Amino acid sequence: MRCVCDEIVQQSRNVATIPTMTKAADQGIVRALLLALLLTVGVATAWALSVKDNRKQPPVIVGLTQQAATIVGASDLSLDKVEIARNALAVFWKECVPRFGKHWADATAVRASYEMVNVERDIDGDVVSAHPYFRKYRWTNFVEIVVTMSPSPKTFDNPIGVAGHNFYYRLGAGRRPGIISTKTRSRELCGIPAGSNEPRRVGGLR
Repeated sequence: MRCVCDEIVQQSRNVATIPTMTKAADQGIVRALLLALLLTVGVATAWALSVKDNRKQPPVIVGLTQQAATIVGASDLSLDKVEIARNALAVFWKECVPRFGKHWADATAVRASYEMVNVERDIDGDVVSAHPYFRKYRWTNFVEIVVTMSPSPKTFDNPIGVAGHNFYYRLGAGRRPGIISTKTRSRELCGIPAGSNEPRRVGGLR
């Protein structure tokens, strides 16, 4: 009789421990899932931050800064014209200098000149004579930016057409704003399509 009773008591104890074991197992699974979730979120956040940081980082350009550029005859220009020249320099530094890449290290000087686009009209308002840029692009003004290259460039495999040259860029505002240049090398370095008579369209010009 005692053996039967002992067996019944032992079985009841085993049954009583099943919910406790199940609860402990469930808690372990929950902890594991939470840990996996935290790890996933942490990895995703780190990846997103790294992508964001990479997008924010501008290309590293070695060479002249915008502050080193000079505005020709600035003391004789009105403040609004000086600002137009400065704005054109800012656009050039944004749109062209990064395209120079490592070759910007061979630029030794940058100067900018404000140029009016003269237009003559008759009493009816019709254009009698005008600067070619007005007729072609409807530019109301433009800034000529001259980049002087080193006579002994170090970043070009073939320095022909570069060594000691001046690269002329004209940035005009008007109906078809943009950047034009005539030399093959200067066009290549600023991303102006070869053989095109159209300005490379850019925004922000005044």
